[in-house]
Amino acid sequence: MFIDENQTIYIAGTGNHRVIKWKQDASSGEIITDGNDKENINISGSNKPFDIGVDKNGTIYIAYPYIHQVQKWIRGADRSETMINIYSPLSIAIDNEESIYVSSMSSSKLKKYHKGVTYGQVLMSGEVGPFPLTVDQHRSVYMVDMYHDRILKIDEGKRTISVVVDGSENSGTHLLSKPHSIAVNESGALYITEWGNHRITRWLPGSTNGIVIVGDRGSGSHSNQLHNPTDLRFDSEGNLYVVDAKNGRIQKFLIDNSSYQ
Repeated sequence: MFIDENQTIYIAGTGNHRVIKWKQDASSGEIITDGNDKENINISGSNKPFDIGVDKNGTIYIAYPYIHQVQKWIRGADRSETMINIYSPLSIAIDNEESIYVSSMSSSKLKKYHKGVTYGQVLMSGEVGPFPLTVDQHRSVYMVDMYHDRILKIDEGKRTISVVVDGSENSGTHLLSKPHSIAVNESGALYITEWGNHRITRWLPGSTNGIVIVGDRGSGSHSNQLHNPTDLRFDSEGNLYVVDAKNGRIQKFLIDNSSYQ
């Protein structure tokens, strides 16, 4: 999921092979790419999109792990094109210089592609993953290490990799259970989807305990509950959007300023 400055939501529909754009206050979505339409998408084989990113020009980048490609869809084009060939791309993030970061699900690598460059710089390789990722305004990369229930931070300038949130399977607020996605705000607070605990937790910089901000009533389908959340994003007004996977919906939560810091 991606949300642009106009609060338009872009959704990678893995199950139905589509990327859908949902404008603010719209009652229905617009299909941007349909993996079943071989005339308009430049791929063959299994065409399930896993993640999506959108740059300042409205160009859409889509990760297709089963065909080992990142596809690019330029605004106004009637066909996508292959931008990157990479083994099992899982997650995409774009920084404020329009460099693109791509994590590989099978090779446990993170690569950075500078704007206009088609070969990647390896930022990390090791026994971690799969790792959904995000990048902050300082171009530090935060990654979810699902295998070890922890969050890693890569500071490219300092050439360091550190564990910023550590935990094993549990429901306590100081531990994580199957984290699936992460967002970071301007103050460095981390927001994490916990698939196993059906909740969203916020971790302030340097904290060893998370604060449950959504989903403190267990799994369920009520408006204040989640069931296996998989992704989250903030819009330009600080509202939180969560992919509530098992319930087949996207939830929007109004977060006050004190909670967003």
